[in-house]
Amino acid sequence: MEHLATPSVAKPMQHMSDARDPALPQPVLILTELNPVAIIEGVMLDDGFKAEEEVISCGQMRETCPHCHDTHLQLVLRQKAVKLSHLFCPNCTRCYHAAYED
Repeated sequence: MEHLATPSVAKPMQHMSDARDPALPQPVLILTELNPVAIIEGVMLDDGFKAEEEVISCGQMRETCPHCHDTHLQLVLRQKAVKLSHLFCPNCTRCYHAAYED
């Protein structure tokens, strides 16, 4: 996948769902940092990434940013300026791809 930035793979996060049986092993959600320039039309500035157009998120997720630790990630779906849906940290402007290990 050409759009992935390989320098940083976030720590696996345990994804718990109320509908799942807590006695069963829970799948691990792995967050991989993406290069925002490759997935959103915009420019990288000294203080973070700036999109050319307003990017609308679909809401706050339970997963938190591996770099900020206390900021919940937001889901961003494909839009005019967004080439790939992803999770976004509004604090540090990092973007992540989320996938289960299997």
